[in-house]
Amino acid sequence: MPKLQRHDYYDTARDMNWPFTYVPEEEAFPEALSKSFGIASEKWWGWDEPYKLTYREYVHNQAGKDAGIYSIRSTIARSNMYDKLDEGWKSAVKAHYGAIPVPEYLASIGEARMARFGRAAAWRNMASFGTLDECRHGQAQIYFPYCLTDKDPQMDWAHKTVHTNEWAAIAARSLFDDMFTANDAVSTAIQLTFTFETGFTNLQFLGMSADALHVGDIEFGALISSIQTDEARHSQQGEPTLKIMVENGRAKEAQKLVDQMFWRSWRIFGLLTGFSMDYYTPLEQGGIERRPSARSRRALAAPGRKGGARHRRGAVARAGRRQRRGDRGPHPRRAGRFHRVLRSLSAEPAAPRRRSHPEDRP
Repeated sequence: MPKLQRHDYYDTARDMNWPFTYVPEEEAFPEALSKSFGIASEKWWGWDEPYKLTYREYVHNQAGKDAGIYSIRSTIARSNMYDKLDEGWKSAVKAHYGAIPVPEYLASIGEARMARFGRAAAWRNMASFGTLDECRHGQAQIYFPYCLTDKDPQMDWAHKTVHTNEWAAIAARSLFDDMFTANDAVSTAIQLTFTFETGFTNLQFLGMSADALHVGDIEFGALISSIQTDEARHSQQGEPTLKIMVENGRAKEAQKLVDQMFWRSWRIFGLLTGFSMDYYTPLEQGGIERRPSARSRRALAAPGRKGGARHRRGAVARAGRRQRRGDRGPHPRRAGRFHRVLRSLSAEPAAPRRRSHPEDRP
């Protein structure tokens, strides 16, 4: 085996399916834990993951990732980089740490259920890697904020949040229980790996890692980027599962599973990401000057008109107030902007206003 190239043995080693003769199919794969949706076992054997990986490659890759992020953590611990970060960004990071680490650890339960009750050997092989991934994500995202508790005691919420009866924590526990800790293997593949990880967490982690590097939070950016590479791999369990259901006439059931978890996840992320967008993101970024309003531009462009100097002084004063307000953080009127935009998108369009004609006037 060591002398063979990977492509010579990979398919044989990862995809070992055979019909049972010593135990009934229903006993090996109970419907409560491995819902078949009426699809025959042989149909599930066509499950084929897009990302091919052996255990030797997995261990090598993960060892390199851990060495990278923990060395960065050790280096930054000797500096004061965290103290120099914007307070709004720190609040966004605390919200992430409060909502994500413990559910990541719980997701290993869903991955382990697929590793045992997945309907194909190749699927069970990929879910085994996913179980190890989620354990790593939970441990790293609890350890990193723990190291910051001496500078910011609120970082302790990375471990506490999910264990409280705070209303957002209750909503998150309900979502994750239904998604993976108390779900069957097939539904977990569609609702966790396809809907939640592909549609939400991948986008969240990509955006936050880029923002972290932009604001100078190298530690958080390296951690989230490392985690996202794992998520991108094991989230691909959902696509081949969905494909088999559609090919065997279960498209309606698959669509229902996606719809249920998409809109529940959307509400949770509206709470997590929406707060960060509405309250913790400054209106102006460093080095970008705010454009004067149309009224200010008209006043500055008309120096000869009566009162032009007064208008110019007023425009300069207003621009200065806006700039100082941007340095302090978002204006209170920005609060709720996300929800106002959603209401405006769902509202009926207003009827166009017609300019009155002199003949229409009484």
